[in-house]
Amino acid sequence: MVFLIIFMFIMFTYEILKFQNDMAMIALNESLATERSDLALLKSEPDKLSFDFDEQIKSLGTGNYFNSLKYKPSAVECYSDISKTTAEKCSEKSKIIKFSYEVKRLASSDEICELFGLPVVLIRETIAVNDYYR
Repeated sequence: MVFLIIFMFIMFTYEILKFQNDMAMIALNESLATERSDLALLKSEPDKLSFDFDEQIKSLGTGNYFNSLKYKPSAVECYSDISKTTAEKCSEKSKIIKFSYEVKRLASSDEICELFGLPVVLIRETIAVNDYYR
């Protein structure tokens, strides 16, 4: 019984550490993905820009031992001026490109707590990220 309790505590701690580690990596991953995005695609296919960004951010997150995140597909919005509040059609004249996506943990806090039978509520299930590329 004691072994089971220790094992559950270790697994619960592991899940929390996985999520915290991935949260720390989000900023690094999305900045690298933005830098690797081919902005020349704005001329012809802005939708391809979103797809490339998603591929880059997923490839940067895979292969990591502590990977407990999943990303929703990103949306790309373009602005011709910093003072504009409404998005416009993406083109080479766009001054600001906004990548928006959502990050979620693979297992919800309810699933983790139910698995271990713990009355604990984890916060920060979903994080919305807006990255502006200028």
